[in-house]
Amino acid sequence: MASALTKPERKLMMHLGVPRRMGQLAEDLNTQPSTVTAVADQLEAKAMVLRERDPDDRRAWQLRLTEAGQEARSDLIERIVAQFRELSGLSPDEMTQLATLMDRVAERILQNGLPKGFTL
Repeated sequence: MASALTKPERKLMMHLGVPRRMGQLAEDLNTQPSTVTAVADQLEAKAMVLRERDPDDRRAWQLRLTEAGQEARSDLIERIVAQFRELSGLSPDEMTQLATLMDRVAERILQNGLPKGFTL
């Protein structure tokens, strides 16, 4: 099911583990809100997402995965993990260790920000 999705659709779905505001998705994906709207239209037509009012701010819209969308997202995650496992050659235990270390790095960056002068 997930293989029938376009790259922008897959990318947006990976950010929808929980319902998210469309404006926040645009910011997170570093794209224009109109792009998120277009991809949301495509996913809505495929019955993968629903648009609903944000319960915290009725002026804003958020996207939520449908049951079919949740299944497709789970399929995507399984495929990504399998591909990474094959690419990296890491055992399941090593992948768990790597994930733990990456979580620590992410937490440190979130707490402290990037070092002064750091550029990507």
